[in-house]
Amino acid sequence: MSQKKLVLIVGGGFAGRRAERLLRDEFDVTLVDAKGFFEYTPSALRCMVEPNYAERCVIPQPQRVVIAAVESINLENEQIDESRAKGVAHLNNGTTLAFDYCLLCLGSSYVAPIKPDPMNASTASDRVEAYQRECERIQEAEDIVIVGGGTVGVELAAEIVGKWPKKKNVTLINSQGRLLSRMPEAAGRYAQQWLETRGCDMILQDRVMDWGNETAGNARRIVTKNGRVITAALLYSCIGFEHCSAPLAKLFPSAVSERGAVIVNDQLQVKGMPGVFAVGDCTNTGEEKNALNADLQASLAAENIRRLARGAALQTFPSGVCHGAWEPPSIACVSLYKWHGTMQFNGLVINGRLPTVVKHMIENLQAAPDQHPEWRRSVWRC
Repeated sequence: MSQKKLVLIVGGGFAGRRAERLLRDEFDVTLVDAKGFFEYTPSALRCMVEPNYAERCVIPQPQRVVIAAVESINLENEQIDESRAKGVAHLNNGTTLAFDYCLLCLGSSYVAPIKPDPMNASTASDRVEAYQRECERIQEAEDIVIVGGGTVGVELAAEIVGKWPKKKNVTLINSQGRLLSRMPEAAGRYAQQWLETRGCDMILQDRVMDWGNETAGNARRIVTKNGRVITAALLYSCIGFEHCSAPLAKLFPSAVSERGAVIVNDQLQVKGMPGVFAVGDCTNTGEEKNALNADLQASLAAENIRRLARGAALQTFPSGVCHGAWEPPSIACVSLYKWHGTMQFNGLVINGRLPTVVKHMIENLQAAPDQHPEWRRSVWRC
């Protein structure tokens, strides 16, 4: 019988997979995921216009992963040992999983099909079929409206006008005066010029007031605050995601914010639950919610579980994984279809073809680490 302490990781995305690899040699780790697949989400928008690309981005989970949804998490009424959580997770298949430590990597949900709710059961084939259906809708649509000028809205517009240059009426509506407002201005200017050159219509400093009604075979009539009226056969809302926190909120509502985020401290421990950690999109931390920061947080949480188990002082985020820095590096890479993009590294902006090369290299290292030779996994760990 194993003498190792039990670690339960909920969520098999970037953070969950990272933490599982870091902890499985020292602990008895169980990774639970509602989906039967891992998806490299930075390439999801490409898959909407080229469904065959999903074959490299949607990867079945390893057999060691428990495919089930966690409905709720409960702790023992009396936590005698504060160095561990000692609780159980109740799964939707009727089973329970005991744990000494728990790491919540619950992720976030976006408007489907861009990013489905990670807590809902689905398979890799389901996901690929969803991309195929969406590509057919885009192919058939002549007038497409995208609301939101952040990374998702810009990349989606770029994928459509890149795949069908000047063959579709694509309109991008953004409430701010420029695109990519969370990146330096040079990035937003380049993206806007690239899109406009390829026929994308920009409506800036305006917002949708009437989203219209979606009816079979009929286009929506969209009205903006400034009185613009746009017809859309397809409408994509790219104005933000929702935190996933349902398994925790059910029994511990005080650990979830009004906006649905899991509340954590600087050591990434869940509020009032020292042996339970949370990382990534589901949390209320202030950094950019992206794969890099999810990976960094997973590394810190894994180290803090080790430290908690041996009674050592915990590290704080981000200084514990960023060489003492008080904030993580600001890194972003936005694709403009296949051969162009804009990339930020703190205050430095690089536009053109290099960002696409970098993004492709990261995809090759991250998409399927269990399938790569050891040297590739080592490169990513560095």
